[in-house]
Amino acid sequence: MEESKLIISVSLSNGWQVIALEGRLDANTAPQAQKEILAHLSTITPKLAVEASKLEYLSSAGVRALLMGAKAAHGLKNGAFAVARPTPVVRRILSESGLDEYLGLGEKYFGS
Repeated sequence: MEESKLIISVSLSNGWQVIALEGRLDANTAPQAQKEILAHLSTITPKLAVEASKLEYLSSAGVRALLMGAKAAHGLKNGAFAVARPTPVVRRILSESGLDEYLGLGEKYFGS
């Protein structure tokens, strides 16, 4: 079994909070990712993008963390949520689950 490892970095780009995830978003790492996502959403900067170009694995727990972030963002005035630059495996999982539109997959945001 592969070790769960997730590197999280945060930045701001063109009015969007950007949370870059690198590694595995699974049952072990999803709580940490969800905490970071929710902590960086605010009424000052209600737009959040999860940059997923280095996300190697996405489990159902990881999908739930993304859904919780999207739900929180959509609940804010002028809020928006996007999964940016997903790897092929992440894109496939989100598309096949029917969550690609809700999670802003492919949505234009901070310059992607």
